[in-house]
Amino acid sequence: LYGIPITFIRRVSKLQGSEVSDTILYNNEVIPVVEIGRNINGDGDSKYLVFLETSNGLKALRVDNILGDRNLIVRPIPKFVKTIYRFISGLSVFRDNNIVFIIDPYNL
Repeated sequence: LYGIPITFIRRVSKLQGSEVSDTILYNNEVIPVVEIGRNINGDGDSKYLVFLETSNGLKALRVDNILGDRNLIVRPIPKFVKTIYRFISGLSVFRDNNIVFIIDPYNL
C-alpha cells in the first residue's frame, strides 16, 4: 500500500482503456506516466491515473485502486530504505496493521 500527501494531488482520472503509454496528453501538455510497482495480489492492471505535482513538474502515477483519504501519523523510514527507494518519505500503519509507504512526489 502507498499513501500520497493530498497537497501534491492535482487530479485523479479513471482509465478508460487498459493500454497507457509512457506519456499522456493533459491540458495540451505531455505528462510522463510513472509506475512504481504492480499489485502482487492482483493482475496489476492500473485503473486510475493520479496527477501529482513533482520537482520536475506534473507526473501521472498509475495506481490499481484508491482507498480514499485518511489522517495518518507518518513515521520516518530507515536510511538504508531511503537509499534504495528514494521516492518513499516515511511510513504509517493502518488500524488493521497494514503498512502504508508514503510517497514523496518530489523524488518520483
